[in-house]
Amino acid sequence: MRQFLVPAVALVAFVFVGCGQDVPASGEEVDVTGTVSGVDLGKAKQLKLKLHLLPTGGKARPAQFDLDSTGKFAGKMIKGSYRFQINGPEGSDTLMKGIPENVQQGDMKRSVEVSGGAVEIKF
Repeated sequence: MRQFLVPAVALVAFVFVGCGQDVPASGEEVDVTGTVSGVDLGKAKQLKLKLHLLPTGGKARPAQFDLDSTGKFAGKMIKGSYRFQINGPEGSDTLMKGIPENVQQGDMKRSVEVSGGAVEIKF
């Protein structure tokens, strides 16, 4: 009985740990450069732009980019429609002074289509 108990417990633990993980999205990866507008980013430091691939509603790992004080970012991401928000250092969801709360939260009505090249994020 004991020889079956240890593997069974290990399997259950693996399943529960795996269920909480974001899964990588599949699709064509493209290079993007972009600018965030509609919010003053000059007062905050170490901001991240976080984009969630639609229609997964947060099930796929979000794309994250460092933002400079002028709102510029660059990197790679999967083609598709995204909802977006701004987060603090390390992508934390902690609210930051000087950045409107609605900008720091995802909104399904606020989206952008990404196909590669230049992307403009408007809040």
